[in-house]
Amino acid sequence: MALENLRETKITASRRRWNLFKKAAKLSTLCGARVAIVVISKKGKYSCFKIRIP
Repeated sequence: MALENLRETKITASRRRWNLFKKAAKLSTLCGARVAIVVISKKGKYSCFKIRIP
């Protein structure tokens, strides 16, 4: 049971991270702003996202 919960937790975190990045991209498009996000997991793994508008 614990392994299944760990798997579900990883899937949920991945989906939330992806949705956060999508919202940042939308904000960048709407405002014409540069956006950068750094997400750090509990284990110290980094996920980076950036958009530059010309």
